[in-house]
Amino acid sequence: MIYIFAAIGFFALVLGVGYLAGYLSMKIKNEKIELMLRLINEASYNAVMTVGETFVKELKAARSDGKLTVDEAKEAFNKAKAMIIDVIGPKIKKLAQQVGIELETLIHTSIEKWVMELKKKWMR
Repeated sequence: MIYIFAAIGFFALVLGVGYLAGYLSMKIKNEKIELMLRLINEASYNAVMTVGETFVKELKAARSDGKLTVDEAKEAFNKAKAMIIDVIGPKIKKLAQQVGIELETLIHTSIEKWVMELKKKWMR
């Protein structure tokens, strides 16, 4: 009879440890994803600010209408994207791939977000 209770207790312990391990694994994974998103957001902000304050500002100053051409806007976008990719490095790229996040789309969206936010700020 004691063996049955011991077996049941052991089984419950194994289930509890398995649940705890799964929970901790998910928590760690979520924290890594959160860190990755925060890093990409910060890198995007810094890249858009840098490109805006240097490259874009110079181009706009050289034009009478103060606007970029489509090709210049694409070049500014690509400069910001390259800066972000340099900052995030291969570990973040690998993490994004592991958790199924499309990094190109995330970077693109983040750049667009900061361009829109900073345009509002610069227009004031």
